[in-house]
Amino acid sequence: MRLCIEQNPELRVCGEAENGQAAVELFVSLQPNLVIMDFAMPVKNGLDAAGEISRIAPGVPILMCTMFKSEQLVTEARKAGVKKVISKGEKLSSSLLPTIKDVLAS
Repeated sequence: MRLCIEQNPELRVCGEAENGQAAVELFVSLQPNLVIMDFAMPVKNGLDAAGEISRIAPGVPILMCTMFKSEQLVTEARKAGVKKVISKGEKLSSSLLPTIKDVLAS
């Protein structure tokens, strides 16, 4: 995913976290203008981490990638502040960059 993002000169990956709690802490220290996270993460899942990040900075868009995409997850993710849920089953290399640009533009 990082390689895909970094192929676009307009985008830069400023950090990566190994779990949901670390993602929240990294968000606070780096203050990025977009967050991409997985749903299934150790320590704190993506929904909980997204909820914390949304409370800290409600205007920062969050994208969630998951193998478990369902309407129920999409509904819960939106409640947590996630703007868009992307399935890892989709071809991420072709859908990730347009989705990032779309979320940043909205």
